[in-house]
Amino acid sequence: MDIIIGLAAFLQNTIGPLARRVLAALGLGYITYSGLSTTVNNFIAQAKDYFNGIPVMVLSILEMAGAGQAFALITGAIIVRLIFGTGTKTIGILNP
Repeated sequence: MDIIIGLAAFLQNTIGPLARRVLAALGLGYITYSGLSTTVNNFIAQAKDYFNGIPVMVLSILEMAGAGQAFALITGAIIVRLIFGTGTKTIGILNP
């Protein structure tokens, strides 16, 4: 009986903090992903609304000039910056 009590105490002291860390990391990751996803989707929707207001002739000239590729590169750079910026800040806060 003492072995079972000792084993239970060992598991509680060892696995408990580890499980809390894993669950906190998963929750933080989900919150970060959902926040970034919402922000990026709003950014893209707003940019599409702005481009829909441009006359067709001007829009075709912009497309020939490569505005679509430029928009994709800028959006990708913003997403990468948000992900790396958020990740390093939260890791620094979680691990003092």
